Amino acid sequence: MDLSGLDCFTYIDYVESLRLSGGFAEFKEKLAKTRYKDGAVLWEKRRHFFSDWVNGDDKNAHDVTREIGGSATETATKELNKKADGSPWLPGLEAVKREVSYIPSQKISPQILQGIETGDYLGVYSDRDGLDVSHTGIAVRKDGGVYLRHASTVHGKVLDEELAAYMKNKPGLLVYRVK
Repeated sequence: MDLSGLDCFTYIDYVESLRLSGGFAEFKEKLAKTRYKDGAVLWEKRRHFFSDWVNGDDKNAHDVTREIGGSATETATKELNKKADGSPWLPGLEAVKREVSYIPSQKISPQILQGIETGDYLGVYSDRDGLDVSHTGIAVRKDGGVYLRHASTVHGKVLDEELAAYMKNKPGLLVYRVK
């Protein structure tokens, strides 16, 4: 298994799988359960969208966005995998209608940041048709602030960036907490 190349979603899959593993020997089994519904390694069972983590019977996490964001939280009805022109983002995968709650970036206050815990999985809300998020990462509290630890395609590595600054020009934030 090659762990040297990853994107933001693969990164959180790996981190969650390692968190659940007693050691590296268990990693592959936990990765299958994290990445695929019911642990069945099939294209149609893959959690292709971030909100797949908090939907269905076999959830990876709980959506705490509304709990943290309170009245600042907004909800959008999305038809995941269906672009504005009606074509799919992922051919062969059905579109699914889903409510996605997010905290608009301009409403991310110090009080909201206080509710985010180290280890929370974060998604950058996407306002594009057919997508729930455009990027994912993990919350890390350090140096008195909240940081986004993520696999950056811009920098070509995993790094920490101050969350409020990172979110300035993004549409919004989703927060998921593991069980």
